[in-house]
Amino acid sequence: MNDFLKHIDKVFSKSNKSYEEITNSTLNKTIVDIVDTHNQRIGGEMNFKTDLEYGKEAEEIILAKVKKKYPKAFMIEGEHKAYDIFVPEKNMGIEIKSDRQADYTGNVFIEIECNKRISGILTTTAEWYVYKTKSLIYWCKVKDIQNFIISNVNKLSDFNNTPKGETSVVRGFLIRTEDFRKVAFWVEEF
Repeated sequence: MNDFLKHIDKVFSKSNKSYEEITNSTLNKTIVDIVDTHNQRIGGEMNFKTDLEYGKEAEEIILAKVKKKYPKAFMIEGEHKAYDIFVPEKNMGIEIKSDRQADYTGNVFIEIECNKRISGILTTTAEWYVYKTKSLIYWCKVKDIQNFIISNVNKLSDFNNTPKGETSVVRGFLIRTEDFRKVAFWVEEF
């Protein structure tokens, strides 16, 4: 287990907030309001199918942008947990995340576990992590996100819940968008 994973596991074992604790937290009130709407979330009806479509659209948008500089870049088809896009010219992967709620909530969500298995920022082997909201695209280095989490773990809100309408138990951190902007090496309007 790498040092980052040990550190994050230690933090969650100490805090491991329940849904009720998150609900009562003013810092997380916006995310809880959205979860409590029973899939009538920001951007209209949202469910697994519409989330998947939105995610695929984000991947296509990011791939098109990457191909302008690296024309050999391509999408990894199927379920590939390491990354979503491979860039042969740089021999690196890019992980893509999309979030229609971040502009409204003021938070981005960084996953570290799904169904009691490490995932997300802990399992990607990508060098870059691109996070698309409705209005912005954050271009980050994975190591910079990991370092930010380690440095700020006591200030970050952890999220440990199964949102209504979802089936996966997800753990991760909420990072304020203004802080995430500082982690990014490039932020562009979309």
